[in-house]
Amino acid sequence: MKHPQHAAYLLIKFMVLLVLLAGPARAADEPAIIKALYDTYEEIAGDRPKHESIDVASDGTITLTGVHIVLSAHQAEGIDIRQDFKIGTVTLSDIKELEDGLFEVGKVSMKQANSTAGTPTETVAEAIIPVFEMEGMIVRGPARLKSPLDRWLATQILARSATMPLLTVKVADFSVDAHDMAYNWKGDAATGLGEWTFTVGSLIIPEEITAAGEGPASLKELGYDKLDIGAAGKSSIGLTGDLIDVGFEFGLILKKMATVTFGVDLGGIQQQLIQMAQALQAAPDDIDFNQFMALAQ
Repeated sequence: MKHPQHAAYLLIKFMVLLVLLAGPARAADEPAIIKALYDTYEEIAGDRPKHESIDVASDGTITLTGVHIVLSAHQAEGIDIRQDFKIGTVTLSDIKELEDGLFEVGKVSMKQANSTAGTPTETVAEAIIPVFEMEGMIVRGPARLKSPLDRWLATQILARSATMPLLTVKVADFSVDAHDMAYNWKGDAATGLGEWTFTVGSLIIPEEITAAGEGPASLKELGYDKLDIGAAGKSSIGLTGDLIDVGFEFGLILKKMATVTFGVDLGGIQQQLIQMAQALQAAPDDIDFNQFMALAQ
């Protein structure tokens, strides 16, 4: 039998070894860019994203599996309402840290993603995204969120280019497919300001929806069993001093029917207005609407 003191020494040595091994393991679970992504989302939305597993390859490529993000969670008339976003796998490669807390990812690939909205017992709506790919995705850590505009831009996807071959939206018994969606962004990684262009190749609204209700029923009577809609547009965000300038142009093509285009340019928007709009989403009963409207004028 070993001496009790020797046994205690072995136990302490084993515990120290566990601590030394556990430290690097936790760090590997959250590389700098993942920490920046998760910290920023938690700072803005209040709920930290989670994943089931992570793998970091020798070339720095990161693969996450089982990603879960709570997009929103609140109560309405005593019923829990929540929106969740889940992704089967996310792969990030060619990662560069441009500045402290500012990253650019050469390529991002998301597969088997879906977003659901509803109650604990019923899914009201679902969006299914088989594949979503981006190049030049910008990630900014929470230390870089210095203004209301910074915080708002952090809720958007900033990438030099992005493609989504298919998006399926299901509501009740209806389903709508959007095909060949893409956008490009030319802007400044540090500020997020720039110009976007986007296209939707085809948004198909099937006969079941066009035949429902009085308005859409008239379309079927005119001989349209489905609506096939394309879209294209561009937008821009800039700053003049501390004031925000926004431009937006949008074109809607109802194939075999009509084309609709419109645009808007807004200048001199106060950043406090964005801050109040964000607060309005979180707590609509706590907003001073007189102040809100005064800022909007």
